[in-house]
Amino acid sequence: MKQAIVCAYRLPDGRRIEEALQIDSSSKWAVRNVYRECMNRSGKMEDEPSPSGRSGEFLARCRFATAEEAYAVWEAAQP
Repeated sequence: MKQAIVCAYRLPDGRRIEEALQIDSSSKWAVRNVYRECMNRSGKMEDEPSPSGRSGEFLARCRFATAEEAYAVWEAAQP
């Protein structure tokens, strides 16, 4: 598995932190659940549009530079 890369982490509440490839081939990270929702920077879940419907504002709210940043937002949102 020398060439394998971690691209998702399962969280205790069933959500996942997943690598989200961007149109320019870079990658960001998203916190998602099975209902096609993703977590925004405020820790709230919102519907995730199809790739062609994702505005710059949506990406700024719901994508994170690193998995650690995504985890920190998820962790802060826990009761």
